[in-house]
Amino acid sequence: MAPTGIAAVNIGGQTIHSTLRLTQSESGYKSLALHNTDFKNFLLKVQTLIIDEVSMVPSTLLTFMADLFARIRNNHLAFGGINVIVVGDLAQLPPVRAPPVFHSTVWHLFYPLFLRTSKRQEKDIEFYTMLEEIRFNNISDRTWNMLTQKASEYSSSYTTDTLLTTTHIVGHRVLADQINHTICNGLPVDPDKFLISDALDFKEGTQLPSTSTHSDFKSQTNLPASVRLQQGVRVMFLNNSFIDEGICNGTIGVITKMNPVFKWLSVFRVL
Repeated sequence: MAPTGIAAVNIGGQTIHSTLRLTQSESGYKSLALHNTDFKNFLLKVQTLIIDEVSMVPSTLLTFMADLFARIRNNHLAFGGINVIVVGDLAQLPPVRAPPVFHSTVWHLFYPLFLRTSKRQEKDIEFYTMLEEIRFNNISDRTWNMLTQKASEYSSSYTTDTLLTTTHIVGHRVLADQINHTICNGLPVDPDKFLISDALDFKEGTQLPSTSTHSDFKSQTNLPASVRLQQGVRVMFLNNSFIDEGICNGTIGVITKMNPVFKWLSVFRVL
């Protein structure tokens, strides 16, 4: 299991919420296992849980899982006494607006094993050393100078090909929109395969002009006032409805064909 769809796909597993049939509200987590006998019996067959990317798991979720298995197995031990293996780097991404996993009341029950040999950067020791210094907030003058030099070489004048294959990390939505518009304007446009769709906002069942609802909706969400789509642009999937096909929240693909009349994509090629 993993806390996110893309992490689950990478290990050939499922998300924690999908595996345990979890729903979440302000009052906490709930599992179908507490109400469905068939699903409860399915979980009773589990002997070992493996959780990847554990740094992104909220402490409240880990505690709930421990209590859930204890409850369905009628066993007072955490996780009902089954084996639990968690894997991850606590110096990486934490949970989103939630307490870190090591604040869980069951965290002290785990026995730590540290993997000290890098496999991903084993052929680039210099880059590995830089990452370790940044990871532990102990950046040497040499690493700082290299990062400064790299930043000074940055150029905002990119070809369309470079823009299409480069992932930009920015701090503001306005800058992201500017990059997206630059890419779209640089692509060849086929009049029959081009779409600009404005948002339709409803309040109490009545459709309202987007201009009048901007302060109510747009400022409180990540939803744009309009969406522009065309052949060749990269897009990101934002839910896990096709996770069985390897497409999940975070999957990036390229639009290769679309139908502007019915406003749907007919081909989405995964990168």
